[in-house]
Amino acid sequence: MSSQPSFAHTNSPFLTSTLLDSIRTLHSLSAHLAESITLLDVLKFAVNAAHAEEFILLTQPAERPLQLVPVILPPAVCVMLSKCCGLPVAAMPHLWSAFGSQIWQQKTSLLQDDFAVYLVHGPEDQLLPPFRSCSNHGCTRTERGLRMNKVEQRRVVLLTLDRGAVPATSIHLYCEGTNIACKINYHHNYQVDVHRGRARWGRTTARRGLRLGRRGHS
Repeated sequence: MSSQPSFAHTNSPFLTSTLLDSIRTLHSLSAHLAESITLLDVLKFAVNAAHAEEFILLTQPAERPLQLVPVILPPAVCVMLSKCCGLPVAAMPHLWSAFGSQIWQQKTSLLQDDFAVYLVHGPEDQLLPPFRSCSNHGCTRTERGLRMNKVEQRRVVLLTLDRGAVPATSIHLYCEGTNIACKINYHHNYQVDVHRGRARWGRTTARRGLRLGRRGHS
């Protein structure tokens, strides 16, 4: 088993520092749990356990340094995590023994706003239609289970309440169905009937505190 970083060292043989160590430990404690657990289960457990830091600390000995990983989860925290993760209460101590040291060492990263990180490193905001298949009754493409895949986009400025004016991309999908009533351009909150030359407005789109109406972009 890999050695612990010095600041997280403990006499417990169960607290581990790598993902491979964690999986091996979990399998040694409960082979059934290790074989049935999903990545989503582990992520839920990790994030919710990080949120429960203060409750976990309340039951630790007063002389125990904060940077040391708690060896045992309090029963009340196990019950709470069980409800959050949708897993048996009995599985919580095993998951903590397997993943606790990683959670404790990286709890700040686990609680970081992932959307804020995505905004920095991910693509710019996109305005998309609310569906991928033509909603027109009798559309020949929809009847065949085909999505709209003719895409056009343009650069716009998105006015937001929390971030001000930000660059964005407005994307619309065009239905190429052979039905005479199709040939519709679908935008993020309205659609344009190419044959009839008119637009129909749909529901507005909410994006993190911003409600877009007809003039959601400029």
